[in-house]
Amino acid sequence: MESTVRGINIFSESSVSRATGRRTYPPHSDKRLLSTVAEGPNDFGVRRFLRNGKFKFDFVIWLLGPKLETIVRQDREKETGTAPGRTGELVGRDLPRREGYRFVQGTGEFAADIIFANALSIALYRSPYAHARIVKIDKSRALATPGVVAVFTGSDMIESGLRKEGMRMAGQSQERYPLAVGKVRYNGEPVVAVIADSQYTAEDGVSAVEVEFEQLEPSLDPYRSVEGHDTSLLHEGTKSNVVFEKVYKYGDVDGAFAKAQKIIKRNRLYVPRFTSAPLEPTTIQADFNTRQNSLYLSGSLKSSEITRQMLAKYLGIPFTSIHIYIPDVGGSFGVKNHGEWVLLCAWIARQLGKAVKYVSTQSEMLTASQHAEEIWWDAEMAVDLDGTIHGFRARCIHDQGAYTSLRGIANQLRNPVEQYRFKSFQLDIREVLTNKVPCGSNRGYAKLHHVFMLERLMDAAAKELGLDPVEIRRRNLVLPEEMPYTAPNGAVYDGGDYPELLRLTAELFDYEGFRKKQEEWRKQGRYVGCGVALGMESNPSTEAKELNVLPLELVSKGTGNQEAASVEINQFGKVLVTAGDIPQGQGHEVTNAQIVADTLGMPYDDITITSGYDSWRDASTPFSITSSCRWAVLGTGALMGASRLVREKVLRIASYVLNSNSIELSDGVVTDKATGNSVTVGEIARLAYIDLEKLPPGIEPGLKSRYVYKAKYDVAGGRAIPDANGYSNLSMSYAAEATFVAVEVDRETNEIKILNLSKTGDCGRQINPGVVASLEHGAIADQVGFALFMKMDYDENGQLLTSTFKDYVVPLASDLPSFHLGHLETPSLFTPLGVKGMAEGAGTPAAATIAAIEDALEPLGITLDEVHITPSDLHRLISRKQSRSS
Repeated sequence: MESTVRGINIFSESSVSRATGRRTYPPHSDKRLLSTVAEGPNDFGVRRFLRNGKFKFDFVIWLLGPKLETIVRQDREKETGTAPGRTGELVGRDLPRREGYRFVQGTGEFAADIIFANALSIALYRSPYAHARIVKIDKSRALATPGVVAVFTGSDMIESGLRKEGMRMAGQSQERYPLAVGKVRYNGEPVVAVIADSQYTAEDGVSAVEVEFEQLEPSLDPYRSVEGHDTSLLHEGTKSNVVFEKVYKYGDVDGAFAKAQKIIKRNRLYVPRFTSAPLEPTTIQADFNTRQNSLYLSGSLKSSEITRQMLAKYLGIPFTSIHIYIPDVGGSFGVKNHGEWVLLCAWIARQLGKAVKYVSTQSEMLTASQHAEEIWWDAEMAVDLDGTIHGFRARCIHDQGAYTSLRGIANQLRNPVEQYRFKSFQLDIREVLTNKVPCGSNRGYAKLHHVFMLERLMDAAAKELGLDPVEIRRRNLVLPEEMPYTAPNGAVYDGGDYPELLRLTAELFDYEGFRKKQEEWRKQGRYVGCGVALGMESNPSTEAKELNVLPLELVSKGTGNQEAASVEINQFGKVLVTAGDIPQGQGHEVTNAQIVADTLGMPYDDITITSGYDSWRDASTPFSITSSCRWAVLGTGALMGASRLVREKVLRIASYVLNSNSIELSDGVVTDKATGNSVTVGEIARLAYIDLEKLPPGIEPGLKSRYVYKAKYDVAGGRAIPDANGYSNLSMSYAAEATFVAVEVDRETNEIKILNLSKTGDCGRQINPGVVASLEHGAIADQVGFALFMKMDYDENGQLLTSTFKDYVVPLASDLPSFHLGHLETPSLFTPLGVKGMAEGAGTPAAATIAAIEDALEPLGITLDEVHITPSDLHRLISRKQSRSS
């Protein structure tokens, strides 16, 4: 086990606030000067340009990007020794991102950069109401608009023969067509598609569409549905908007609460809606060849093969006739998962026999893209007076929006006890439909919600028992000697030292020093506090997760247990690698090259990793997708497997050429260890492709291999398929994280300032520490942003109030402090390279931030039950508290 602690000051100093407008750029000593701070090429300079109207920094980046990139890379290599070294030594080194050059230069290829000849533009008329019956749609004025080619409705899609199956739960079918059929169920739902010769003309056509609605009362309060008082039903033929109810019970929960010396309760813990905001909105282009009955589609998506299967099924065309190309993706965070939008574009292209293009606006992304889960908790914990925790039970209500997938519930079941060793828990879960945007994957998909609930219970227990928040956590952690550890629900933890993780983070934060200073600060009348939170990132998940919530016929078999890659050495001795991953800013081009170079024994600079994804070119499986950190675990296995097969073939040919069985391959050269004679891989490649008569007998020409890696979940006694009670190992790896946050609340303005944020993660073996750090930066920014800035608000009529960046505030670099990152490396016991996926933050930055604010306000007796807080919220809480006291 290795532990390292590093301070990384990539953000501006914490004293800089948005109000001052002053910008402090990272010091030159940090060699990731031009690295992106969030997932994807989300240059914060571009955000400053868009929101502040300042352009000098962006112009410098555009003009001097290549030279700056070279200077930074050379200086970084000189200072840290991170220049590519000998093969076998690259994994674990902080090599610069390969794609960084084209991104800072502005030469990346994104979906909107691809030009489809004579492509028509699509614009959508979206519902102005949260709940209404569609009485009449008048297309005439829109069709009369010069340049408008066609206008389509949901009824047109059904009349064309399109039949889209819906999720069938609780005796109902939620058929969700790309365009609303019969009625609308949320503000922003697409109703009419207008196709024209330009985007401006299409939008003019949308303005000319006339739709008559009969407004219905919206159902917005899930508690009314749970209590049997539905305001109105979203889907016809149903008795309730409650679409899922189930109690998950593991261990002796009743016994745990019976013997506990104290019961800790927290009610109405609330996790509101938010959505990630990728800099590049969703873009989709489609071209249908009517003669060949084939479809070519390109877009900013996070999956290709699953999308191809969906299109083949609903459009009724051969799977092999669908060609999908995905270029660079400017961030996804999970939200670029728009099956309905893809199907709409493909269907329109087929109807018209022409190429079409849909480029969503940022407002559409906020209004109609999937939101993160909205959840309420009533929870209680069974503890003894010494802080020993026996278990917990919680009642959870999910506000899923207008349509459900249930996968958010499934994600909460992957590691419900996190890093703690208590042996029992119970989750009573209900999922409710409301007239809001449907929920789906966002960074930390439903995991951060669970972490918030559990960590709020831990803080409440510490306060009520008079224990330090760090100490009560330490007393209940799984110990390293217990690994592999089986949690109550059957999750098999694949190694870790959680006490050391907590200790390292406290040391990095200087927890003891902070507590001493806090006493002095409070005497001065300052509201200063700190919070701590622990969490886990479990990935990749298997179908066992879905079997816990979905009917068997709806489960996607094989979703989390296979990934593919191909490795080819061409006739010139250079390496080409294709794989099923679709990077969205995670640095796959450098990390994949590091793995292949080490495994294959070839020079790093001879490895080419294809950018983007091409379904007719790249190796993949039916379930290839980049989500939930699965590539670090499954992808590495596929890359290593393909590389080893090619390496073995090279060695077989070299053994024949050198007439020796004592050989080794390194840096592209095969050497006879006995004689010192050698042959280059380039020379071997010439034999494999050109001088075929010189190949060993019985060996096939060429040096290429495709490998599919299949994950194992039935390790250490774990179950791959759940039993009747849902007991199973739901993920292959379990990365652990700890975060400490210090804040100060201004007594007069209630402004919240983060003084310090220290985070330590154990993601197993780090493939590239620089990439790991950048992903952690993004996760911290995302979750601190959620705690302090980002929230989706609706009014009493179901109207979204945060549909632009004027209202939905995304944090800038100047809003965040310098981060102090530590890393604890305990290699996974079960993954091929010892890695554990990470990049989502595990919910700890948000939970720790809220805990820190509550600690700062302890003299006022304020308790925080929501994971999002603003100065105005604090003003209301403090005023209410003071009025009650008086």
